[in-house]
Amino acid sequence: MRLKRVISAALAVSMAVSMVPATAVTAFAADAGNTVAVQTVEGEDDENTAQVVSVTVDSFETGKLKEAVEAAAKAKGVEVANITSLTISGGTLNATDFEYLSSVTVDNAGNATYQSNAGLKSLIELDLTGASCVKNEIPEHAFQNNVKIQTVILPENLEVIGRSAFNCVPAKSGNLSYVGTREGKESNTIIFPKNLKKIGQSAFWGDDKLTGKLVLPENLEILGTNAFDNTKVTGEITIKGNVVFETAADGNEHNGTFRGTNITAITFKEGIKKIPANFASNCPELASVTIPESVSEIEGYAFFKAGKVKNFIVPGTDVTVHYGALHDENQGQYNIYFKTSQERIDPSNNYNKWGDKAVILNTNGGEVNTEKSEYGLFIPEKAGYTFKGWTCTDADGKLKTVSSENDVVAGKTYT
Repeated sequence: MRLKRVISAALAVSMAVSMVPATAVTAFAADAGNTVAVQTVEGEDDENTAQVVSVTVDSFETGKLKEAVEAAAKAKGVEVANITSLTISGGTLNATDFEYLSSVTVDNAGNATYQSNAGLKSLIELDLTGASCVKNEIPEHAFQNNVKIQTVILPENLEVIGRSAFNCVPAKSGNLSYVGTREGKESNTIIFPKNLKKIGQSAFWGDDKLTGKLVLPENLEILGTNAFDNTKVTGEITIKGNVVFETAADGNEHNGTFRGTNITAITFKEGIKKIPANFASNCPELASVTIPESVSEIEGYAFFKAGKVKNFIVPGTDVTVHYGALHDENQGQYNIYFKTSQERIDPSNNYNKWGDKAVILNTNGGEVNTEKSEYGLFIPEKAGYTFKGWTCTDADGKLKTVSSENDVVAGKTYT
């Protein structure tokens, strides 16, 4: 690629013109400060030439962001339609301001329409770090189906990401690759503002270019159905015990919060009582699921096709497992261990049909140690007791001691 640097004498004070590789666009925009920066990336011919224009608005009135952006652009001699990177601070954004930023209109029925030729039609990077939002919330449908935006840096004091705020379904052609704090952007880690309490229903559903390690905020209280459904986020996810899994607005409980993602582990902390349907189904990289004793129900297909999981430990003493919750249709690779024989298994759950191995371990109050096993069965640990081996009932109804892996049979209870 042939690169050229051009500096206009007339605009030298307020405009920097440079020829840089496309990968340098974000860094350049971040350093632009209160100027309007124009970058020209030129290929081997003029048809491949593109401009990156960065504008900063330092203050604005709520509901009048449009006027502030237009004034800033005019003062710097650029067209609003050509702005690709916009930094907003010094004001509070309302629904009108978000509609201007995103070019998304929402009708009374909640249907969102992206106007690709609206004012900020070239905007790909938006930095709201220094701005505030009414109710500290990104409104419902704010950027839904906006297929242009690539990066959104969220306000520092944000508390709520509304329903379908960045949803890209059914478009499935969005380009959103990062949303979070500026700190996270620099490390390719999706870090949300520390005060974020709610990630709403379908907030990022369908954003299949949204990648990077996901870190849920420490103060998260509500996690909506389908929140990260079919994104490509990675990482080890921890769900705190006080988190509420919000169901869909229509009452549909088929959650799908992390369905189709590339997460590698999920840990549910003590306090979680129900794991919703499809919660982390079809996750090819999922290798570890930690379920606390407080869980009393695992809904259908919760971990269906959890690609790399080898063992499910269900420690509760009274647990309902619904159809398909722990199934792998193709691999048949799971070992499923229950703590006692009191679990309620959905009658339609046929583990053998799918090739899974469901084993019930009655540990008499002991905790299984997944690092130690005997004949394929985990060894429990309990203070003041010494493990002497597992027993089971043979085909004749007689109690026998497990002495080989051949004694471990799907559906049996071992004591």
